[in-house]
Amino acid sequence: MIANGQIANSTVLPAAYANTTANSNETRTIRMGLMAGTVRAVDISPPFLDTEGRVPVTDAHKTRIVDPVSALIMSVPAGEPLVGPSACNRTLPVYDGLVRFNVSLSYVGTREVHTKGYAGPVTVCSARYIPIAGYKLDSQSTRFMADNRNLEAWLAPVAQAHVVVPYYISVGTKAGTLVIQAVDFNIVQDRASQ
Repeated sequence: MIANGQIANSTVLPAAYANTTANSNETRTIRMGLMAGTVRAVDISPPFLDTEGRVPVTDAHKTRIVDPVSALIMSVPAGEPLVGPSACNRTLPVYDGLVRFNVSLSYVGTREVHTKGYAGPVTVCSARYIPIAGYKLDSQSTRFMADNRNLEAWLAPVAQAHVVVPYYISVGTKAGTLVIQAVDFNIVQDRASQ
């Protein structure tokens, strides 16, 4: 997955998103162009053929959204601390080119962490997956994720941009718990924006 865009006035503004997935039968690429949180174009190659039984995605579902990569950068309101409830308490409106869903975050507490490039406090958030559109009504995996209470994200502060980013993500799955954890934390500021 790859995305690009900018942060302006404490708002994450994605411009482009691309994701390529593969299995033993096929490789599929989704590309999406965005402007100010509104999807302008989506290209899925090859297209999904299983469109029957999916909750329709409307134009309204494609506005005021972020892509799955841009969702990992969360601005914190000006004047609010980067560690604590203001880092968590939010709902992320996500669209991946096929499925529109929300990720609702709630404050749990704080922890101290230490890894290469960062040592200090992180905010612990519980997360909930809320399907909105594009999913199949009879999807067992969608139902499992919507009922899943084993979702957590630890958010590390990035003071220069007044945002938080994931340090640790834990997702309960049918096969066990998936953990993604930073082992090297390196923030590079774009010199053109200085």
